Amino acid sequence: MYTTTLTIKQTISTAHRLIEFVDENSPCHNIHGHNYDVIVEFTYEGHGAVTALEASTIKRIIKQFDHKLAINYKDTKAKKLANPLDIIKLKADPTVEQLAYEILWRMIELAQTDDQTKFLSISVTISETDNVIAKCRWQHD
Repeated sequence: MYTTTLTIKQTISTAHRLIEFVDENSPCHNIHGHNYDVIVEFTYEGHGAVTALEASTIKRIIKQFDHKLAINYKDTKAKKLANPLDIIKLKADPTVEQLAYEILWRMIELAQTDDQTKFLSISVTISETDNVIAKCRWQHD
């Protein structure tokens, strides 16, 4: 069996603040931003191009997080500070792990639009800094 892995890398700038994991005196409680390096990998059976995995489509999904404010949906203070179109509401604090998880689910939804390809795994790796990196992975049973 042949397998192929398509890897897409993109850098985004996203602001966020944490309200659940830190106290109010922490710098992370304030709105601040990072330049995130995002790497998405799709591994599938076979070789060649896959229709659902056009690089422009994958990049457009990642770009949904670029120059946005990612917040915990419970964060009423931050909601008032930005245009609603510039806010991404998450189910938890927008840590690097939560951002990776959110992008992973959007990539899984993209892969589900292709009923011709057997995807073996999808992973999302996000670097918040050189020393803080999160990786989320979905693997076919």
